[in-house]
Amino acid sequence: MAQDNRNSGYEELEAVVGALVGVLGAQRGLLEYLPAMGHLPRLVELLRASPSSAAIRAALLTLHQTTFSQVCCAELQTTPVLSAVMSALQTRPDLIAVSVETLHNLFLHTLQPAALHQQALQVGLVQSLLQLLQSSSLPVTNLAATKAQIVACIKTLSASPLYGTQVTSLPLQRRTSCTGRTYFILVFSTTAEATIAKKNSRSIPDSAKCTATNGNSQTALSFALDSIVSTSPSDVPL
Repeated sequence: MAQDNRNSGYEELEAVVGALVGVLGAQRGLLEYLPAMGHLPRLVELLRASPSSAAIRAALLTLHQTTFSQVCCAELQTTPVLSAVMSALQTRPDLIAVSVETLHNLFLHTLQPAALHQQALQVGLVQSLLQLLQSSSLPVTNLAATKAQIVACIKTLSASPLYGTQVTSLPLQRRTSCTGRTYFILVFSTTAEATIAKKNSRSIPDSAKCTATNGNSQTALSFALDSIVSTSPSDVPL
């Protein structure tokens, strides 16, 4: 009975996440309302601390959508968002491409990123990205595109007026453990960002193909986000 309930909870969670991701992907303007709703810190905490693989997937896919908004990114940098995404890199390697694009979007869309850059140094993000950059067997569909986004993240951090010096010293410390090719890409590639492949078009669930007034949209968003951030390990399979 408990297993049946968990399976049912998983199916419901997947349906909510699928619809929410579809709506936010199709109507980016709705993202501007999310910070005021108060769900973003709870979403980050779910991603960082949940023992449930299903809950982590739901949190990551939702968080990924929010990083297309400058307003959301400004809010997210006040949370431990980088450590949360780094945790997802370990617990959900099948979603590495989503995690990397989430990081890339955070650095791209945060207009005053000093706090985000400081957080990156504190959690050892550069070292983790370098490890990914060295791998030739990441479970991603487009390895070149994912690595280009990793390079873009590191280059953004290395250009930080406040923390760039600290960042640029890190690759030198790890140079002996990097292959010559990896080190060349990291330091000398000036066109990596421009080679990021175009995103594959994703089909939008039928449940997400709708338009609504701003008031109704905000209510629906709040309900969907509440369903996700309130997910308990007892509700879904681990």
